[in-house]
Amino acid sequence: IYETGANPRDAVPESSIYETGAPLEAHIHYHHEMAYVEETVKNLGFVCLNNTDVNKGHSFIANNNIATDLIAGTEFGEKLKKKGLCYIRKLPDRKYFDENPDKTDPSMVYNFWQRSFLTEDPDEAEHIATTQKNLEVEWVNSPLFGRYMVTKHYCSAFEYDPYNDRNVLFSSIADDYHWFDKWTGVMDLPHHERPLKLNFGDDEVMTRAEKKQWADAYDMSGTRIPWTRGDVAVMCNIRTAHGRPSIGLKEGEIRHIGVILGSMIKKRGVLPDKWR
Repeated sequence: IYETGANPRDAVPESSIYETGAPLEAHIHYHHEMAYVEETVKNLGFVCLNNTDVNKGHSFIANNNIATDLIAGTEFGEKLKKKGLCYIRKLPDRKYFDENPDKTDPSMVYNFWQRSFLTEDPDEAEHIATTQKNLEVEWVNSPLFGRYMVTKHYCSAFEYDPYNDRNVLFSSIADDYHWFDKWTGVMDLPHHERPLKLNFGDDEVMTRAEKKQWADAYDMSGTRIPWTRGDVAVMCNIRTAHGRPSIGLKEGEIRHIGVILGSMIKKRGVLPDKWR
């Protein structure tokens, strides 16, 4: 069950497969699944349900050892190591949108707190967030969205990788407002109203140069996954990151990828003697 997920995902009928949830025009930066909460997934799989043009619609997978080596030892890498991160999410209230259809635009919503926490009760959602997910919660009124559920999660930018016996990157700019630069509806919002924000763990705001260095490290570590109907790709969520660029389809073309999430695991953070 995709509880506490940032991205809204529907199940494919009569299967255990979920829709990937992102519009094709969105640029999906490299990311590790559910890095922004206390629990993540051990692995995940993608299945190509249909792709009418094998020369487009490719996904990408990044080698996390390479990305980590490109960041480690740099000034930015040392800041990540020392300060950690603060993941900020803004989750609007679906009830407000249902009751105010003339004043609201659902295309500007990434996800509602009801859908993220799988409950209609705000007290239960906050209880799940604070007691099970190690999130700080604040309710904030917005003239645009009504009442927000704002969550913060402070953690390391790195995670211990038991397969390679080292601390590796487990974070990316996918959890910042840049995620929505090509996301219809959400991209029209000012950055302070977008659903995601990523700061250093002492709440310092990152510079654009630092974010570019971060994105470049993953881009230089990636390889292409072309899709033909029936293809399956299974990947480790710790050793790899995944993403894709924007996809433009012509009339009649189809690109349909489903995702299956692996077992949930609690993040370990870093081990002090496992830096390289």
